[in-house]
Amino acid sequence: MKKTGHYSEGFLIFGDVLWSCKKKYRVPDPEGCRNGRKGRTMSVVKDQIWLSDKNVEGTAAAEGVERRIKSYTDELMVVENVFQKGAVGAVHSHPHTQITYVVSGKFEFNIGGEKRIVTAGDTMLKKNGIEHGCVCLEEGILLDIFSPMREDFVK
Repeated sequence: MKKTGHYSEGFLIFGDVLWSCKKKYRVPDPEGCRNGRKGRTMSVVKDQIWLSDKNVEGTAAAEGVERRIKSYTDELMVVENVFQKGAVGAVHSHPHTQITYVVSGKFEFNIGGEKRIVTAGDTMLKKNGIEHGCVCLEEGILLDIFSPMREDFVK
């Protein structure tokens, strides 16, 4: 039996609905929300000032890639992407300017048809409309900053 009406980390959970001050989210396992990451599908709230990493659950962006929205406003979004070796970020384009910082690992990036190998500490700029993609050569993490925010990531 699921408990209802409990408060957890700035969210109020009633049955299978997670409420924040701005939005509501469906969660398949409210008990998981309260008792750790297992089973949790908690989302980040737009304009949230403080965000603990333990409250952000990732979603599958592609095979071997976990996407975790870290923070966002209408004008800006930060997203962490955790890649397994061999995972592919398919070549694509979008109407957002994107800066990618390589936190760890090794990747082959294709930006506008030019391929380069990048490693921890490297940064890439992808202006809106430019085709880009990558292949993970060594397990790693990419931090993406988008302007404006990616609405398709939060729907």
